[in-house]
Formats: sequence, structure tokens, C-alpha cells
Amino acid sequence: MLHIIKIYLYFVILCVPDISAAIYILFNSVNQYRAIDMDKDEVIANLKAIDWRGLGARLVLVHGSLLHGRGFRDIDLVVFVDRDTDADDAALGIMEAVERAAGFEADVYVVNDISNVNCFLLLEAVRKGVILYQEAIGRDMLVKSIGICVDFMISRRKLKYTETLVRGILRNAP
Repeated sequence: MLHIIKIYLYFVILCVPDISAAIYILFNSVNQYRAIDMDKDEVIANLKAIDWRGLGARLVLVHGSLLHGRGFRDIDLVVFVDRDTDADDAALGIMEAVERAAGFEADVYVVNDISNVNCFLLLEAVRKGVILYQEAIGRDMLVKSIGICVDFMISRRKLKYTETLVRGILRNAP
């Protein structure tokens, strides 16, 4: 556990240029950390009991430490909603419902536009996650999103995107 905190400390200090902001982030992160040993099956059952349709969800995918860790402190969700749904409003409603039903904070990524999805997050969630709720339109959105993301990853490898980006940064470095 200590090595994880050290790595996180280094990461925050390197990535946050303002030291007061870095201290604030570290303080809040350490204070909010609470590994909870609870029966994950009970939590998942509570999550499945949520009225996802009433929240506007078309497909809900749970991933992260709830499924794969010994203890967890939040619930990670990817939620597909209709295109005309406001993502922020949907996320707030879902966070409230999850906290009420399961007793944990939720980290919610809402997808309302499949052409603008975070492919890294989605593919990881699909690879290691579990579908909690689905409608036919939600499955269709998921399948199309996966197709878009697979095409993106193939293009990224072919174009050597990361290598090109790093070379450009190094070339412009003093």
C-alpha cells in the first residue's frame, strides 16, 4: 500500500505545477481513501436493483476495483444514454442513485455520443467489466462504440501516433 501512495505522490507532484494544488489533491485523496471489504456480490445485486431505465440509461457497465480488487472505495461505471441526454445531468442522477442503493460513491463515464468516446477507458471497461443493465439500443451503441475504438486503435498503431508525438515533443525541447 505504501508503494502505491509513493507512486501517486510522485505522479501528483510531477503533473500539478502549483504545489498548493498538489498538496490539496494529495490531502483529499488520502483522506478519502478507504478500502472497504464488503461482499461484491451484494453490492452488484444492489446496483442491479436500480431503476436504470428511469435514469435514462440504455446500458450500464461496471468495471474497476469493485470487480477485481480486495477492497474498493468507489464504483466505476460506463453508462450509455440517448444522444439528446445531457451527460452531466445523467452522471449526477446516476451518482446519487448508486450512492443511495450501494452506499458508495460512483465514478461515472457517460457516453451519449458514440463517435466521441474515450476508447482507452471503454475498451478497458469492456475487457474487464460486467454489464449490469442493457436494452437493445444500448447493446447496439456498445457494439458500434467498440467498432469505432478498434478502428481507432488500429489506425493509431499504423500511424505510430505515440512515437511521432514523443519525437515531436523531444525535437521542441530545449
